[in-house]
Amino acid sequence: MKAIVWRGKNDLRYEDKEIPQIGDDEVLLKVAYAGICGSDLHIIEGKLPEGMLSPPLVLGHEFSGTITKLGKKVTEYKEGQNVTAHPWVGCGECYFCKRAQENFCQNPFCVLFDERSGAFAEYLVIKAKQVYALPEGMSLKTAALIEPMSIAVHAMDLANIKTGYSVAVLGGGIIGLACLQVALRVGAGLMILSDPVDSRLEIGKKLGADIVVNPAKQNLKEVVMEATNGLGVDTVLEAVGVQATLDAAIPITKNAGTVMVVGVAPQDMKWTVNPQEINMRELCIQGTMWSPYSFIRTIGLMNKLETDLLATHVFPLSEFEKALEVQRNREGIKILFKP
Repeated sequence: MKAIVWRGKNDLRYEDKEIPQIGDDEVLLKVAYAGICGSDLHIIEGKLPEGMLSPPLVLGHEFSGTITKLGKKVTEYKEGQNVTAHPWVGCGECYFCKRAQENFCQNPFCVLFDERSGAFAEYLVIKAKQVYALPEGMSLKTAALIEPMSIAVHAMDLANIKTGYSVAVLGGGIIGLACLQVALRVGAGLMILSDPVDSRLEIGKKLGADIVVNPAKQNLKEVVMEATNGLGVDTVLEAVGVQATLDAAIPITKNAGTVMVVGVAPQDMKWTVNPQEINMRELCIQGTMWSPYSFIRTIGLMNKLETDLLATHVFPLSEFEKALEVQRNREGIKILFKP
């Protein structure tokens, strides 16, 4: 099979690999679509903690596909079935799994840790317990967006957005636009979207944003304060993980409001926060990690969401350099490979 292999910092290669062998509790998937995530760029550019991942690996953890082979113990699925899969599954036995916090499992199976897995390839191996069958009529292209959408679902669980809350989403990429849509579905009132790319703001309007702000041309804080009678928003969803958006978050948050850090920042980045302001304003700063227990609910929500506007580019694996350039230049929303 063909695959994009990560061999070290800024070293990606389009290579031939053997189709991987599966274990008794695993399935072999023919990959239909695989999305490029911002964290894939962090891995490629060496911005994750040293030693967290060891090359060579095939990257890619957002995907859909068709089952082509079943392990001996797999009885709940069948060959030819269209599915997606959660990239991370807990062991079920460690301290965190027993506390229903499998996203912190101490012995997980993750597609990023197994050299047989990774969706930037024609085939991958996945544990059967990670697999989710697709509803009748859901396209494989749409299904490749379930994983990033599930990130937004988990973030909304933690954000505790109540009916009518004012919300600002900082960042109009796939995670920001997913958060925008899911926040509206859970009851958000005033919705503000900020992004320096005008084309993303136009998509945000179509998805339900009441106010869009280009922070390169407008003063975000002034716009937010004018729209909220000088109070700020109840919830800020920071969906980029860069200095500018993190620094912009607290000044536009209402007293007793919440800043959700959804975007993944580089390992070496530091964010300076005044702890007295956190105290005196009773602010909550909340992080979010993966999307535990969110896939089934996300799949049930997909037909309520606009996904056609989000999957903007599709490339063959052989054009990975062009695909990554589009991703880095923020020319699209979700960039997909079609092996």
